[in-house]
Amino acid sequence: MARNETLTRTLVAAAGIPVAVAAMYVGGWALAALVAAAAVLAALEFFRMAGVRQVSALSVLGAGGAAAIVAAAAAAPERGVENPALFGIVALLVLAAWAAAIWMRGVAGQPLLAISVTVFGAVYTSLLAFALFLRHLPGIDGAPHGTALLLAPVLLT
Repeated sequence: MARNETLTRTLVAAAGIPVAVAAMYVGGWALAALVAAAAVLAALEFFRMAGVRQVSALSVLGAGGAAAIVAAAAAAPERGVENPALFGIVALLVLAAWAAAIWMRGVAGQPLLAISVTVFGAVYTSLLAFALFLRHLPGIDGAPHGTALLLAPVLLT
């Protein structure tokens, strides 16, 4: 018998929402791990959708890059986008994607398209790291205030 999709989604939400709220309350690396997992899954889905259009991205490199960007954001979330590690990781990702695309695919394998989709997918999905910046905004009065600040946009949408 086929499982009801609504039931499956409800069960996943019932298990996932308390975990997500707990990670938001704890903040730090617990929230970073959850955000990094979401960024990796989002990047893999992005690369799968690109593959439907016959664009073969470097999926493993892009997913790893998304996780690395979130980890760099988690290292100093109070600095926000002024964290130089973020730009260093993106530059390293561009160079790694460039070398891997040319080495693995050759000039005839559309390396520029693979590089651009890989880097864009990693950076786009790692924008979830703004949850860390919002949770650890300077001037926050502790965990309840930071959690409420992070949950407000989620509840509004």
